[in-house]
Amino acid sequence: MTLLSRTSPAGSSTSRSRRGPRDHYLRGMVRWLGALLAAAIMSAFAILLLTGDYVREGPVVVQLSTTHGVHRGDVGIVSLWTLGMLSLLAVVVSGRPRR
Repeated sequence: MTLLSRTSPAGSSTSRSRRGPRDHYLRGMVRWLGALLAAAIMSAFAILLLTGDYVREGPVVVQLSTTHGVHRGDVGIVSLWTLGMLSLLAVVVSGRPRR
């Protein structure tokens, strides 16, 4: 027996139609918490990559000040982060039950 499944006293699994709203709520919460955790980890890694010095950061594309700017490598990091966030959103939204 797992956290997200129920079994009847006789041991047979209950059908999907007999599951209550609590099961749908629990599945949704686990899905959202997993997505938020993945988003936090991806954001932390993106921030570490953007603020660090690395060999292949490329030339400055946009200069923000005399000591700071957006490098060509930063554009790739931000675009991949955006793609990851949109993918997480699609996973969470597509898992909703239809009414």
